[in-house]
Amino acid sequence: MTDDGRYKETRRPLLLLDDLMAGKRHDRDSIAERLGVGKAAADKLIIALLEYLPSAVSESKENRKRTIRFEVERLLPNMNNAAVIATCFGASVAELFEGTDYPAGMKTVLDFVIKRSKNHKLFSDTERKFFFNKQGGEFSLPENSNVLKCVIDSIVRCRTISLDYKNQTAETEKIAIKPLSLVLHQNHLYVVGYYADSDKTKPYLYRLSRIKNATQTEDEFSYPNKAQYDPKQIFNGSLGLHIGGFGEAQDIEIKFNARLRAHFEHHRYHASQKTLKVEGTSINIAMHVPICPELEGWVLSFADNAEVIRPTALREKIAKRLSDAVNVYKSNQ
Repeated sequence: MTDDGRYKETRRPLLLLDDLMAGKRHDRDSIAERLGVGKAAADKLIIALLEYLPSAVSESKENRKRTIRFEVERLLPNMNNAAVIATCFGASVAELFEGTDYPAGMKTVLDFVIKRSKNHKLFSDTERKFFFNKQGGEFSLPENSNVLKCVIDSIVRCRTISLDYKNQTAETEKIAIKPLSLVLHQNHLYVVGYYADSDKTKPYLYRLSRIKNATQTEDEFSYPNKAQYDPKQIFNGSLGLHIGGFGEAQDIEIKFNARLRAHFEHHRYHASQKTLKVEGTSINIAMHVPICPELEGWVLSFADNAEVIRPTALREKIAKRLSDAVNVYKSNQ
């Protein structure tokens, strides 16, 4: 037998498998025509597939013909309840990306995982059983969906991107960054990245809604190892979403009155939060965070139900801002 003959014999079953894995159905007649073999040889191929790939090939009868098809999903492991529930939580954020291609992708994954569960009948109405409250949601979507696609693709491919970015002074500047993470914080999206034209590995934060245009470049970069870049460590010391600029974390102590005692017995706003003491109907809460706008705004949101005990600098800032607020209301009477 020539080499061509030997290869032909090898190619035949591979061609059949390729057809089946692509979702095509075959019977003895279609196999004989596809592979250029007799019907008896086609029958032998069907028998061999059913014998050696019983977990992937199934047979049925259509118009009295024995038909086989490949079921790729039968080769995959079953999903336990924990995996299904985790996917339900992940898919629940789909509403945040409404107007983009991602909700459909999330639903496809969720449907696939549920079908692979032995308890798939339990997981109906998952969009209501596992609910994400997006509130205002991401301001720039769906209008900015092309920017989001570019950012995500660049993060996955480790490609630098060129941005038209509206900074804090409302001026648009052109910058190139190495995008490292897409961060979801309080229903808004942010991008963390290094400057592309610098060897320094200081991460910067960019609000997605301020990116007016994004273009992926051909320049690739090596993704930093965990010791060099870990978003969990970067944001761990901040009450909000800040990367430096507000000094070192400090010990913060705040006294809350009776109206908020029960609230703080069951709510945690930061990983470092702990209860220092409970006196009468009040409760003292401590945190280790930098003094930043988010901390000040958070304390002010409790109005006269909160009193800063320490540090003095924060106490004085809050006192001044409350006094200024009183003056604003007095001047407008």
